Amino acid sequence: MVDNMGLASISASDWLADSAATTHIVRQCTHFESYMLETSDIEGITPGASLRMYGRGNVPVEFKVKNKTYSVTLQDVKHVPNAPNNIISIGWLTDNTYTAHFTKSIVEFMSKNGIMFGTGRKNRWM
Repeated sequence: MVDNMGLASISASDWLADSAATTHIVRQCTHFESYMLETSDIEGITPGASLRMYGRGNVPVEFKVKNKTYSVTLQDVKHVPNAPNNIISIGWLTDNTYTAHFTKSIVEFMSKNGIMFGTGRKNRWM
């Protein structure tokens, strides 16, 4: 079923690369390799509502590019179980030595050494 927002093919467990996000967000506590309990409310994820953060830490993420697997550890990731999706902050990546190259329908993530370690595709308007 397609709703009026066009999100039918995106599940809650998918990772979204978000150029407007200022921090990484993960729904599942099991993704963390290190974790520190900390509670606060986060504004701006769900329109008109705040979401509760329960902790933060580091999360290893694997990207597959052309039959090769690359591992990147996202740092200072917020644990927000009720967030709509897992979010990778493009702003955080580009502030921390990574580069994002955009075309009409894809994004490529590059290390500071110019190695492409991840890609993403545009899903409708997202």
